[in-house]
Amino acid sequence: MIKLIKAEWLYDKEIRLSFSDGSYGVMDFSPLLSKKTAMTLPLESSQYFCRFFLELGALCSTLRPFTLSGVEGRSG
Repeated sequence: MIKLIKAEWLYDKEIRLSFSDGSYGVMDFSPLLSKKTAMTLPLESSQYFCRFFLELGALCSTLRPFTLSGVEGRSG
């Protein structure tokens, strides 16, 4: 099974995706985000769009704000 192994934010709404078979490509998410749904509206901000990560070979995003400590609501 081919898995997504690396994702790099290039600029604006483009992410370079690299796969376990050595293939790669650039995905422009602009057409998807233009749908303006409840799920895509927060991702229009580059501040949130670039907060993606890989989990089990899938591209995931979090819309929860990050803090400097990395844990929301925790001090010290």
